[in-house]
Amino acid sequence: MAAAQPGRMPEYADLPFHPAGGQKTTLYRNPLENVETPYATLPAEPLHDQPPATGYVTDAEIASRRESAAGARDRKLANKRAGIGKVDDGTLNAIHDMFGGKATRALPETYANETVDASNIRGAAAGWNHRAKYGADFVGPLPRGAARARFTEIKTRYFGDAEQNAATVHGENGLLVDGTGAPVDTTAATGIGTYNSEGRGKHIYAMGEDDGMRAVDPWAAHRETRLDGGTDDPGVAVPHALELVNHSSLIAGGRAAAAGEISAAKGKLQQVSDQSGHYRPDNPMLHQAVKHFADEGVDMHDVAVKMVGKTPGQRPLIASAREFMQHEGASDTEKEMRAGREELREELEEAVAQRPAWGSDPRAGRGPRVGRVVPNRVTPSEIADRGGPGRVKALADLWNHFAT
Repeated sequence: MAAAQPGRMPEYADLPFHPAGGQKTTLYRNPLENVETPYATLPAEPLHDQPPATGYVTDAEIASRRESAAGARDRKLANKRAGIGKVDDGTLNAIHDMFGGKATRALPETYANETVDASNIRGAAAGWNHRAKYGADFVGPLPRGAARARFTEIKTRYFGDAEQNAATVHGENGLLVDGTGAPVDTTAATGIGTYNSEGRGKHIYAMGEDDGMRAVDPWAAHRETRLDGGTDDPGVAVPHALELVNHSSLIAGGRAAAAGEISAAKGKLQQVSDQSGHYRPDNPMLHQAVKHFADEGVDMHDVAVKMVGKTPGQRPLIASAREFMQHEGASDTEKEMRAGREELREELEEAVAQRPAWGSDPRAGRGPRVGRVVPNRVTPSEIADRGGPGRVKALADLWNHFAT
């Protein structure tokens, strides 16, 4: 047996076979903490030929190496399976999910330096000067201690434990409430900092591997921090750092089990989406978010689920939470739902093409409405042919949606 050298973590090949179970064992806790058997039967005597001072790993070392050990394990296994020397983020995420039993996604390398410089994803700092709370164009007296700002740095601010706790949301009596117990209301969110202000009326949310769901108004949570230098002249703008809040802020850059946007009014959840440029969540991750809200006791009646387009030019897909959850988190949920809607549309267009005189039917009451389908104009025989009243109503509703 190869001896473990002082000052380094023993390799897997260095370790002996377990005398009781005939299995090799490690000297540190499995990072996923879901493999208990090898540790439950460890004998009291040392399992290797190094003295305790150098052969055993302390609790502090265990804590410091947990994350690196998990990453090294995932990458090593992925490399072995792929037969290549480097594994892309997608493969590494899949390997991690296989071990963890939960769909998660790591922050791409593009964002690795965002807490220092986020200009590669947010643009030059100077381009945000017009958003400064007290910019060069601010009119009126400045509050005590404030200074006019011009942004010379732009970065992402990660939340500490206290802020993460304050941003945690949960269900209470059917409502979505924040860390203080107040109902979540996103209607006042400005959407500043989002593409075309599409985040207006929404908060961003992110759920980490700890299942903590956190949500905030990103612009309301941003900071403008004065930097050293400049002048105390109240009429001159001085250097400031713009510290923005993104999905990664809510989980301190960790792996995300879900991320997107929510809208709510007085605690009533209205919509959950997968809109996150940082994590680009897939269908299983969105399923985890919706399921989390449901498990928390949040009223999901009339809640919409929005799946953003995944390819250039693809329109968002909106469905009820009930319809979405029927797919049970399958990775092809969105693909199947889009295909189903396209099938309905094709059926309806075919039906309309076969009835050129539909609009003149005297049963229509108030006369024809060009380009629209009214369910009560369908004959009994057509109802039977189309699979019943529910199917006809679905076809008509879909057509009306596209025709308006």
